[in-house]
Amino acid sequence: MKSLRFVLVAALLGLVAVPSFAVTVGGIAWMRASYNRYYYPGAGQKVKFCVDDSTGSGARGEGECYTTSTASNSTYLISVPGNRVYWVFSWNDPYYWGSTTTPAWMNSSSPATRILVGAYNIGLADIYSEPRPFPSSAVYPANGAQNVPLVFTLKWTNGLDAGRIWPGVWSTTYDIYAYGEGGSELKVLADIPCNPDASGNCTYYINNVVPNWLYFWRVVAKLRVTPLDRVFEQSSPTFTFRTQP
Repeated sequence: MKSLRFVLVAALLGLVAVPSFAVTVGGIAWMRASYNRYYYPGAGQKVKFCVDDSTGSGARGEGECYTTSTASNSTYLISVPGNRVYWVFSWNDPYYWGSTTTPAWMNSSSPATRILVGAYNIGLADIYSEPRPFPSSAVYPANGAQNVPLVFTLKWTNGLDAGRIWPGVWSTTYDIYAYGEGGSELKVLADIPCNPDASGNCTYYINNVVPNWLYFWRVVAKLRVTPLDRVFEQSSPTFTFRTQP
C-alpha cells in the first residue's frame, strides 16, 4: 500500500510517468464543401491524431501522431493512448482535400479542433475537413516563356472550383514567391486578392524586373474557412520566364 501511495504521489508531482493505455476513437470523416455541403469521401481518407504538447508541434500536425485511413463507408477507427488531448487532422491528397498541417474539426454543435481522449473508447466522433485550393497554373508569362516585356501583368489560375467558393463566408488570398537566377526564394507578395481578369485568372501588375534575366516564381493559394478561422494552403509548381534583352 505504501509503495502504491508513493507512485500516485510521485505521478502527481511529475516524478514518474503514468502508464498510458490504448483507447479506440471512431466516427465518420466528412468532406465539407462550400455552402455547407457534406460528402462521404469513401475509402482512403487519412485521419491523424497529434498529441497537444507544450511545444505546439501537435497543432502543426507534427510530434507524437497516430494515423489511420477510412473504410469504404467513410468510417475510421484509431487507437491512441488515453488521458491525452489530441489535435485532429484529415486529408485526401488526390483531391486536394483537407491538410496534414491545418486541423480539421469535430462536434458540429460546438466546433473544436482538439479532442480529449479519456479512459474509455469513443464512438460517433465525426471529423469534418474542408478543401485546399488546387495548384495554380501560370497563365502569363507561360512557364518557360522567353522575351517577356519588362512591364507586364502577371496572371495565374485561381485554384478554385464550386466546392471552394463561398462568397462572404470563405475567402482566398495569394502569396507570391520569386527570385532571379543566382538568388534565393523570397516571399515578394503576401495575402494579395485575386483581382480577376475577364477570364477569371488572377492578376498583378509587374514593373520591376531587369532585362535578359531568368526569373523563378510560384503561387501559394490560401483558402480561409469557417468555423474556427483556419487556413488551407496549396502551392503551385515553380515556374520560370526570361525577360527581353
